[in-house]
Amino acid sequence: MLQRELLDDEDQALLLNDALGSLTSEEAAHLQTIVEELSRSEARDPKRK
Repeated sequence: MLQRELLDDEDQALLLNDALGSLTSEEAAHLQTIVEELSRSEARDPKRK
């Protein structure tokens, strides 16, 4: 995700699913906060149009 690459195969999707499934509730809450903050229009890169 950080490298903005698409998942190429089912194995990668399973690995991502396992990683996300092992998050603690606190980690999941922090991740949700990050997603919400980056989704705000103010968080957009002004160089990208």
